[in-house]
Amino acid sequence: DLNTCTRRTCKDSMSDCRAGYYLDGCGKDEPFHRSPGSCIECPAGKFQPEPNENACIDAPAGSYAAEASKNFTECPEGWYQDDEGMPECKVCTGGSVRRRRQAISCSPCTTGEFNAPTGDDCIPCQGGSIEKNPDGRRVACRECLEGMYDNETQDACKLCEGGSVRRRMAGPLPNMTFSSGAVTCETCPAGQWNGNTADGDKQDTCEPCVGKVVRDGDGMATQCNDCDEGEYNALEAKDKRSEE
Repeated sequence: DLNTCTRRTCKDSMSDCRAGYYLDGCGKDEPFHRSPGSCIECPAGKFQPEPNENACIDAPAGSYAAEASKNFTECPEGWYQDDEGMPECKVCTGGSVRRRRQAISCSPCTTGEFNAPTGDDCIPCQGGSIEKNPDGRRVACRECLEGMYDNETQDACKLCEGGSVRRRMAGPLPNMTFSSGAVTCETCPAGQWNGNTADGDKQDTCEPCVGKVVRDGDGMATQCNDCDEGEYNALEAKDKRSEE
C-alpha cells in the first residue's frame, strides 16, 4: 500500500517520534515511504513509554494519563478509577477505596463511618453524628449537639437523659471535623439532675435539684420534683430529703 507503512518500516526510517507520542501514517518519499508522515501526541487516557511507536496504550484501571504521557499515573489517596483509558480519576466520596495495585473501586462507608475524602479508608465517627451528601454518602462527622452523645458505631447522636455528657478531644486525626467528641452519658451525682428531652432544650451538665430527684431504672436522674409536704432540700448533694 503506497499510502501506509508498517511500524517497523517507520522505526527503521530516520523518524524521531519521542515517548508520549505515536507515529501516524508515512511520508511522501516514494517509492519506499520510509519516513513517518506525522508524530502525534497520545490523547488523554493513553500513554506511550517508547519512542517511534505507531500506537498509544490505555491507562489501566486504577490510574489515569494526561495528554502526551510517557506513563500512566496511579490514582492518589481517596480517588479511584474502575475503567481503562481514562484521563482522570474519580473522587471516592463517602466511601473506601479498594486497591489491588491501583485503586479500582469505591465502596460506600458503613454505618458510623465516613470519608471526606482525605484517604482510602473510612473513619469511625465516635462522639459525633454522620453527615450525608444528597447521594446518601457519608462525607463528614459533626460534633454532637449539647445534651447528645455517641458511644457506638451509629450515624446519629443519642439524647443523654438524666445524666451529664463527657466530651473528649478527638485526637490528632486531621480528617476529624470536630475538636471534641461526646462519647459518654454519665449518671448525675446525688442531688443533681438533667431534664434533657428530645423536643426541649438540652445541655451537657447536670444541675442542682431544689427538690426530690427521681431516677429511672438505670439510675439516670430524669426529674426534679417538689419536696413532699413536711420535707425540704438543703442542697446537701442528696437525693433523699430531710423531714422538718
